[in-house]
Amino acid sequence: MPRSDQLSREELLERQAFQLALLTELRDLADPVAILAAAATRLGTHLGAARCGFASNAGEAGLRIASEWTKDGASRSGEVSRLQGATNGELAKGDTVVTTGHKSDDHSRHDIAVEILCPMTREGVLESLLYVEKDAPHAWTTGEIALVEDVALRIREAVDRARSDAALKASREELELATRAAELGRYDYRPREGSLSWDDRCRALFGLSPGVPVSYESAFLAGLHPDDRERADRAVAAALDPDGSHRFDVEYRTVGV
Repeated sequence: MPRSDQLSREELLERQAFQLALLTELRDLADPVAILAAAATRLGTHLGAARCGFASNAGEAGLRIASEWTKDGASRSGEVSRLQGATNGELAKGDTVVTTGHKSDDHSRHDIAVEILCPMTREGVLESLLYVEKDAPHAWTTGEIALVEDVALRIREAVDRARSDAALKASREELELATRAAELGRYDYRPREGSLSWDDRCRALFGLSPGVPVSYESAFLAGLHPDDRERADRAVAAALDPDGSHRFDVEYRTVGV
């Protein structure tokens, strides 16, 4: 049974309020590290924890702490720490581990009374971990455990999205530099909508002024050399063919519109 099904109405409302506040805070954050820091601070403070943070799997070395909030300000962000309450293999199963207390024999960690370890796996491999620790006896409630699991899921999605957006932005910037260096034009043709978009460099290659509206027939085909028109049109059709190679590789001459 999902933990959320075991919560009372009041617990569900409290969790929803926390989620809303967290999502509002994360809305304008694009840096993955900033996202982790904001989530750790809000969750740790909300649960009255001693420390709360996110760590990534560093293999045999243990876990590399990506971002950590502590009530005393002594963060270990950037350090590598070994697990005491569970092994990487146990966490790779994807199950949340709740410990009731143990004494650390590793000077890189304080003595921990209670902790929640919420693993985030990918294809059966432990990728990262959200942990919440208290330095005094505490019986974790179902609502608290469910909240930690929910935050782990939401933050993983937010970080994945931020990294994907950053990679896309970098790719676009590289494309922009490459097209400028090669003096190429960029276009976006959407046959289903019947729309064609050109940047001004592409317009210039067809003898058009900046900002002039264009279409596939009246600008692209009409602006090609008559001897190249039919061949280019066939190449476009082949690239759009679901059973084709999806590649558009053709040489043609422009004569202007």
